[in-house]
Amino acid sequence: MHVPYYLSTVPAGFPSPADDFIESRLDLHQHIVKSPSTTFFMRAGDTVPVDMGIAPGDLLVVDRAKPAKNNSIAIVELDGCLCVRTLAQVHGRLFIRDQGSLLPLGGTNILWGCVSHVIHAIE
Repeated sequence: MHVPYYLSTVPAGFPSPADDFIESRLDLHQHIVKSPSTTFFMRAGDTVPVDMGIAPGDLLVVDRAKPAKNNSIAIVELDGCLCVRTLAQVHGRLFIRDQGSLLPLGGTNILWGCVSHVIHAIE
């Protein structure tokens, strides 16, 4: 779905009346989905750690092809449950930060993909 895209900046409120024409149509997929075959969307649940800047209900854009690195926000499977966690790199190896602990990737701890964008829901 393409939505109107105004090139004018908006300091506060609505676009200027002088900008009464649409410059183009904006397809958000062009800006936030780099790899359609490896990208999926998820809603953040109620238990997302608050230090990530993600609120419950936010839309997460997750790319399975995005390289994981230190401090990446990722979707991981921990003992069969999908969770949002931050990754930590220690001596070249990636770990999952989970409630103050570092859990190794592998076994039942599986990296699903890295969050590339967060669309914050304002109510």
